[in-house]
Amino acid sequence: MQGALRSFYANYEKFFEQWEKNREAGIGWETPPVFIVVCNNTSVSKLVYDYIARWEKQVEDETTIGSKARS
Repeated sequence: MQGALRSFYANYEKFFEQWEKNREAGIGWETPPVFIVVCNNTSVSKLVYDYIARWEKQVEDETTIGSKARS
C-alpha cells in the first residue's frame, strides 16, 4: 500500500509543480489540483487514513506534537 501511495503522490507532486509554474506565468487553472484516494473497502480506507493523516512536528522545547505523536 505504501508503495502505491508514494507512486500516486509522486505523480500528483509533478502535476502540482507544473500547476504552480503555470499559475505564476498567468496561465492554466486558478484552482490547485487535489489528491484524492479512493479505497475499495472501509478496512483499506482506515489504513490509508492512518497513513496519510499521521504527522509530527518538533517544537522549541524538543516536544513532539502531532496526530501520532510519541512523547
